[in-house]
Amino acid sequence: MMNERKVDRRRWMHKVQVMFGRPGLCRRPLIALLIAVPTVIVLQVATAADYFNGREVYDTFCQSCHGADGRSMTPGTPDFSNGDGMFRPDSDLFAGIRQGKGVMPAFRGMLSDEEIRDVIAYVRSLQK
Repeated sequence: MMNERKVDRRRWMHKVQVMFGRPGLCRRPLIALLIAVPTVIVLQVATAADYFNGREVYDTFCQSCHGADGRSMTPGTPDFSNGDGMFRPDSDLFAGIRQGKGVMPAFRGMLSDEEIRDVIAYVRSLQK
């Protein structure tokens, strides 16, 4: 039992030395780490939002309450022209549009994720 522990410890130490580049065993620790440890890299391709499509979607779905230039038309609606609600990350705005918030209806199913990102890009341009 004691000999098994020594063998296991030696194997473990050897793996650590290979991974972190003990001189003579591995001179490139990053490569050894990438080879020794299974790695899964998930890439999410970021796409730029289309301002012009956002304007068309805004004119169709948002203008009746938020106004053509971002000035609110109904009580309780943010005034985008003076920056109301614009000091939040896009992910918060995205969730608010998709799920609805307060008197605003949810647009899930009516607008695609891409269209929502486009609207956010356009709305951010309305701030003066």
